[in-house]
Amino acid sequence: MAYGFGYFCLLYSILILKNHPKSITFLIIWSVLLPILVYLPINLQRRLADGFWIVLSIFITIVIYSIKNQFWRWALIGFSCLPTVFLLIGSLTAVQHQQAPIFQKNDVIEIFNEINREGEINDVVLAPYSISNILPAYIPMRVVTGHGPESKNLKEIDSFIDLFSRGSVSDEQMQIFFQQFGIRFVIFEASSPGILNFEEYIQEEKLFENSHYSLYQVNVDEDL
Repeated sequence: MAYGFGYFCLLYSILILKNHPKSITFLIIWSVLLPILVYLPINLQRRLADGFWIVLSIFITIVIYSIKNQFWRWALIGFSCLPTVFLLIGSLTAVQHQQAPIFQKNDVIEIFNEINREGEINDVVLAPYSISNILPAYIPMRVVTGHGPESKNLKEIDSFIDLFSRGSVSDEQMQIFFQQFGIRFVIFEASSPGILNFEEYIQEEKLFENSHYSLYQVNVDEDL
């Protein structure tokens, strides 16, 4: 439905107006393949379709300027601008209310800044799922789980992280998991029962803490 108006203009331009822009064959092939390419081989690259608006804009412009009546021409231009107006209003509303995920609490930013000071680019951070997705937006680090649909084996890994935060995993399970992902930093929620179990395992003091989170650094030289 998002591309419906553009596809209508494409078909109307080619079949009714007989107005063919340059490279028409290429544009038609792109138009036909887009619905397939967006979902194959996996259905995660939907944002790659944004470039397709180049094609649609060509045909929308052709249709708009084929209208002789000035009123209806400008009415169609105004109709085409409505999504932009809606996005602008939504953006202003989100900024005004200052809510997550666009805005984050200081406790979260403090933890991210501390990791950024102590770590290196592409270090792996094990964090609660609720903040893992936003972490790479603030610092150049990687997380074990991030955006749900784009995290491989999310269900199994999230199950382990849940047990880990509750202190219900063995030292051996922890060792295998940390080696598998090369984890260098661990973030706990302050009330997490798994903190005690983790401290006994790594035998280190926490790197940083505030009222909501505790941060630990796993040394590279440590035999995990």
